[in-house]
Amino acid sequence: MTVTTLLPQQDTRTGRDRLEVLTALISAPLFDQMFRPDIVKVPPNHPVYRWNCLAADCERSTMGHGDLCSTHEMLWREHRDQGGTRAEFLRTAPPVGPGEGVEQRPCQICSERPARHLTLQLCHYHEYRWYHHRDRHGDNANFDAWLDDQHTLPGFGGCRVGVCPELADSPLGLCFRHERRYGKQGRPGGATLPSQWGNRYGRRGLAAPVSYEDERAFQRWCATAPAVLRPAQVNLRGLHPLLRAEIQWGMFAYTQKAQGRWELVTWQGLTNFAREHGLRSLTDAGPEEERLLQKTVSREAVHIVRAVTDWLHPVYVTPTETRELGYILTEHFGRKLTGRSVDMDLTGVSQRWLRDLIWDHLVAMVFVSKMITEVLSLPTWRHPSPASPSCAIDFVQSMSCDAGDALSRRPAGSLTFSPTTTCWPTPTPLPRC
Repeated sequence: MTVTTLLPQQDTRTGRDRLEVLTALISAPLFDQMFRPDIVKVPPNHPVYRWNCLAADCERSTMGHGDLCSTHEMLWREHRDQGGTRAEFLRTAPPVGPGEGVEQRPCQICSERPARHLTLQLCHYHEYRWYHHRDRHGDNANFDAWLDDQHTLPGFGGCRVGVCPELADSPLGLCFRHERRYGKQGRPGGATLPSQWGNRYGRRGLAAPVSYEDERAFQRWCATAPAVLRPAQVNLRGLHPLLRAEIQWGMFAYTQKAQGRWELVTWQGLTNFAREHGLRSLTDAGPEEERLLQKTVSREAVHIVRAVTDWLHPVYVTPTETRELGYILTEHFGRKLTGRSVDMDLTGVSQRWLRDLIWDHLVAMVFVSKMITEVLSLPTWRHPSPASPSCAIDFVQSMSCDAGDALSRRPAGSLTFSPTTTCWPTPTPLPRC
């Protein structure tokens, strides 16, 4: 069921403008094309979003926040208890075969049907036929020879869940995982197949009928069911376009930063939460949404939302808007201040005309003469006092002469700045009294 929340709705034009900006950034050549599709698929051994076991040639996903799959984790503990080292274990760890849940694979005979046996890579029907053949012939059963005698069967189409890209596992029209989830949730709408439909219909080449108690209820369930969790991918289908672009950009931006480890499963949990609660943007997540997100997904998901919205802030606001609000974002002018706040708060200057003048002057310094480096080296910036909002305010408060008289002696137009112009003025030093 979709939960409708009373969220503050952003202006439609604002959302459209933000989407256009993010679309341009995502289309840029330096943006990793892996994050552009609506289903982000991450390859094994990715340097940031690694999801597979650290053991050599292991195709299974890691367990929790560790770096080994459940089987290799158990083997490692046994090896450690016997006095072995981790390096030796990783070098000699035996393969344990493909794991379940990494991705859906097609049957090697019926390409339109999903494989139920991952090692043999056979659908449910051909898996049963192989076991029957092996029981009849015993040790003389040859798998390759048996494969050559098999015939392909038509599939059941795609999963009817709106956001699911996987193949249906039966005439019910659901993939294996969604069909299992459908049963656990009480089978809304009562969609059922005839008993022994495989023997009665499938083997005779007939289409098995589906009966419903309430077909519309079943369709509603398919429309609102979340995507299944896959450790190697993040399914962004069904999201508002702006929110989808924010997550795509945020996933890429995280790869460019030196931070901790964000799991793909957490990204998927965040995506499912946003889809279920009708979020249109990450900026819509207020305190109540963050509380529910932490409860239903994890605390890490809340941290992701806060971090990505902070990264998006310089993208979403313009220099003109920051001037109106009384602060400077240095990233607007190509300055990223490592280890310091990227915004300079000038709201402590009560006179609007003086605050705007200081804004113009500091921005010109940041953009043109690189004098901001000298300003940031001052003790006021390196050791800010809680009572002192910014060095610009300290400068104003320490002026020994009347600011109005001093500025009245400046030539007309000597300190003008427009953030929308392409020609930037050379800053003129403030007069000394």
